[in-house]
Amino acid sequence: MKPSGKPGSSTGISVKPVTDNETPRQSERTGTWQFMSARLLLGRDGGLHTHVDDLESFFHVLCWIVLRVGHYSLEVKEAIEHLQAVYDYAVIYEGQTSGGAHKEARLMAYWMTQRAGVSNECLRNLVTDFEELVAVRYNKEPSKEARVEYNELAAAVNYQDRKLLNQPVWKYDKNKERLKDCSWIYERFCKAAEDPSKLSDVPNSKNLQIIKSEPLKVFGLPARTTKRGATDNIQSEHRSQKSKRD
Repeated sequence: MKPSGKPGSSTGISVKPVTDNETPRQSERTGTWQFMSARLLLGRDGGLHTHVDDLESFFHVLCWIVLRVGHYSLEVKEAIEHLQAVYDYAVIYEGQTSGGAHKEARLMAYWMTQRAGVSNECLRNLVTDFEELVAVRYNKEPSKEARVEYNELAAAVNYQDRKLLNQPVWKYDKNKERLKDCSWIYERFCKAAEDPSKLSDVPNSKNLQIIKSEPLKVFGLPARTTKRGATDNIQSEHRSQKSKRD
């Protein structure tokens, strides 16, 4: 994934397929705090960085942009709360900074799909598909009973995908399969961008100004929204505590 810089691009970012998806690329947590995957921020699975973390990061970048400059039915105060809870939330415990709990919870709840109400239909459908894709890694596997029910239904319709699109087990398995590489989401973005006119909304400057001027609160302490960002204060505190221990 890299910035495209192409005029008319809805986010200024393009998705490109990558090779060697199975090999972890980093042995430690790296990247911009706000957009790192919930799994990495929670320190799970040894913190190994894979291509799936990159996909989730891209999803967070997209949603962050949509909520700041997009059009949606959600009240702006709820958008501000979500931006703070999901992208600026962090905890320091025994000198270690962690986070991601809100990210995970809202992914599992399909918050962007269920709550945001993105106005642009093409963008809304893209966000919905992307959210389902990255959320599947946090969802529980279907139960044995659910799989039995699914297998009976699938057999009854001769395993035709078009008749199983809304079946939870089918969606879980399909998204797990799609996470193996970037090809499906890449094709999905290409499809959404086929007609540039469908993604040509004027930025919501009114909401952006409100969001930019709204004071942030971290652990109950006020902090202004500067270029450094709210979590920079947390990370500075983390570095300070680490230097004291050293």
